[in-house]
Amino acid sequence: MNTEFIFYFNLVGVSGNHNFSTMLKFINSTFMLLYLIFAMTTADEPKEKYTTKYDNINLDDVLSNKRLLKSYIKCLLSEGPCTTDGAELKQSIPDAIETNCTKCSQTQREGSQKVMYFLIDNEKEAWAQLEKKYDPTGSYKKRYLASKDFTTTAKTVEE
Repeated sequence: MNTEFIFYFNLVGVSGNHNFSTMLKFINSTFMLLYLIFAMTTADEPKEKYTTKYDNINLDDVLSNKRLLKSYIKCLLSEGPCTTDGAELKQSIPDAIETNCTKCSQTQREGSQKVMYFLIDNEKEAWAQLEKKYDPTGSYKKRYLASKDFTTTAKTVEE
């Protein structure tokens, strides 16, 4: 047996085979507990993610271009044709709202938040139509308002 190992356990008051066996069981239990905690925290991460090939779209350009924004809105409402990216977005929205965007990349999370905040604040009629189609219970809007109140409160506290 390694002398440093024996020295350490004598230092902390562990001696004899019985205590050594108890210590090994304790260490084994501790590692098992850590493994279970790790497994539980990583199990929530979805293995499937949405495609990131459209993550480089400049959302400010889309939001500031009324014609382009309206065409995306019409696509999402099934009132007009969809571009390839619009069709993929339209297909992903119900799942993203239901799962709170757990399959989204960080860029997609930030982008969807930016677009939805913009629509809620600046395109109320379009948002009402989209909400009726994709979020009839208003669960996303409730989360938005709660986070907006929190952000406003946090900014006030910082100032």
